[in-house]
Amino acid sequence: MRRINTLNDITLDRHYSALCGYTEGDLDQVFAPELAGLEREAIRTWYHGYHWTGEAVYNPFDLLLLLGRLDMAVRFNGHLYLFEFKVVELASSGEALEQIKERGYADKYRVEGLPIHLIGVEFNRELRSVVGFAVETL
Repeated sequence: MRRINTLNDITLDRHYSALCGYTEGDLDQVFAPELAGLEREAIRTWYHGYHWTGEAVYNPFDLLLLLGRLDMAVRFNGHLYLFEFKVVELASSGEALEQIKERGYADKYRVEGLPIHLIGVEFNRELRSVVGFAVETL
């Protein structure tokens, strides 16, 4: 019988305390424009959900619910990826991908001449899981 003896339990290791969420610094650096006008102390009270002996983190899914939607453009390997994340009540409706197209999110990037990939991701509010994922390349 062979035993696994090289595993490390990182659950209570402060070096990994921010592994499963967004830190206060993440909010300041990445989400600041979306949080303008919102009371940060109330956000901390409602969404600052995890704490394991180190830095406290915000629950990622709940923070996305707070923001309602999050638009992202990512340049990688000569391609541009535009993401839209939506929370839906039940099943995927394709609304996330449609919103990217209807609102013309890609228009300002077309001049760059990169292949543009539109990616719509939909989450179920109750199950807290991905229920829809659609990709379209321009």
